[in-house]
Amino acid sequence: MSVRAVATSRIDAPQLDASPGDSSTGPQGRRISMHQSIAEFIALDCVLIVICGVLPLEVRALAVGEGFALGGLPAEANVIPLSLALFLACQKSWGGYRTQHMIDQSRSLQRLMLSLFSTFSVLMALGAAAKVTQDYSRLWFFSWVALAFIALPGARLMAFRRLRRAFRTGDYVYRAMSVGALCDPLEASEIDRMSKGLSKALPPARLHGLDEIASLAALVRDKRIDEIYVTVPWALAPEVFRRLDALRYLSANIYVLPAVSGARLNFVRARKRGEGLQIQVLDRPIGGWNSWLKRWFDIAAAGTALVLLAPVMAVISLAILIESRGPILFRQPRNGFNGGVFELLKFRSMYAEHADLHAGQQTGKRDQRVTRVGRFIRRTSLDELPQMINVLKGEMSIVGPRPHALKTSAEGKPLADAVSDYAFRHRVRPGITGWAQVNGLRGELDSIHKLRQRVQFDMEYIENWSLGFDVHIVLRTLRLMFHDPYAY
Repeated sequence: MSVRAVATSRIDAPQLDASPGDSSTGPQGRRISMHQSIAEFIALDCVLIVICGVLPLEVRALAVGEGFALGGLPAEANVIPLSLALFLACQKSWGGYRTQHMIDQSRSLQRLMLSLFSTFSVLMALGAAAKVTQDYSRLWFFSWVALAFIALPGARLMAFRRLRRAFRTGDYVYRAMSVGALCDPLEASEIDRMSKGLSKALPPARLHGLDEIASLAALVRDKRIDEIYVTVPWALAPEVFRRLDALRYLSANIYVLPAVSGARLNFVRARKRGEGLQIQVLDRPIGGWNSWLKRWFDIAAAGTALVLLAPVMAVISLAILIESRGPILFRQPRNGFNGGVFELLKFRSMYAEHADLHAGQQTGKRDQRVTRVGRFIRRTSLDELPQMINVLKGEMSIVGPRPHALKTSAEGKPLADAVSDYAFRHRVRPGITGWAQVNGLRGELDSIHKLRQRVQFDMEYIENWSLGFDVHIVLRTLRLMFHDPYAY
């Protein structure tokens, strides 16, 4: 978001007193109730779980000629109500029915699958603990599980498709408007992006002075607005807060977006702290349970790799010792998590006398400093295997932005000076592989353009992290180990 202060005292906007029925100043389509949609999702999930559990019973009963299975209420049918209670409890625990999650297809499906897995795992654990598993058909249970894992995600995808089609045709959840108080207002497209499509914006308005803030009450009432975004120069923000306090009787969300010239911080949230205001300007990109999941994925993956690839690492170590004198491992200080420095481990791929500890000269194609063994292990990325130890020590992650040596430069400039967003990469642990690397951005950093591309991919990874994203990158990395034209 970019908000520029403007020195003007005139309104340049649609008339604020336009009639509420004026279709030219409002979003077209019908208003969608997200709470109604969530209630429909809950009902659909419950119905499908019941159907998936009953259907195998009916098929079994018809196969043996007993008619409808529910007529005699087999023992399996008693488990279905318990499964519904467990599933709804899991969805509540994982936030599966939160409004802000329901519109995010990827997050919603992840939580749905996690809830299904947790539900059936608990059912199995309860059955084993009570020693009643022999009373139930294993074929029925696993048929139920398979059907549920197909039907519920399939139905959710169809529901999302219907919602997306409704949004494309002009339907919306919230009606929003941007008002610039001595500032440029937000564009409608910015509001749409910030709300992830939930809000549809009316044309923006400008106020020629703070006295005009009182007119927001008429806007909310006459145009039936749910959200107002007020952009204002930072110096005037306290006065805007004071004036907006008089509008606290309005049933609408009002957001104040101060323009801070030259600042690159994102205002995450604000709350009242005693008599003052507390504004959070940064948040952890991967925190809470996500941080825990990522760490255990790293430990499991690194530990497994070290065990399975121990013979390969032994052969590489022997080949390095045979070809050239010097240590097997190359240790290099690199920038890591929160800007700290750690010692990265790699198999030595250069002659020991040419090893460049601080990367004053980057490695290029047909670099004479690289040994024959080194050329092979660099091309196949096998030289990175010792970094599994860095992962187990907590200095690195399996997937993340690749760390750079302390003196690496692009076009003669330090990396942090060459690209202003470079430091953003240090908000997560560096990785053995990353989103930039599997998209062909490997090799020399011989231009600022290449560095900027890598930073953009790294930021995209950090902002869209998920465990599935990590797995996707690992699988693409394994494929590239056999052929990667950018590895040398």
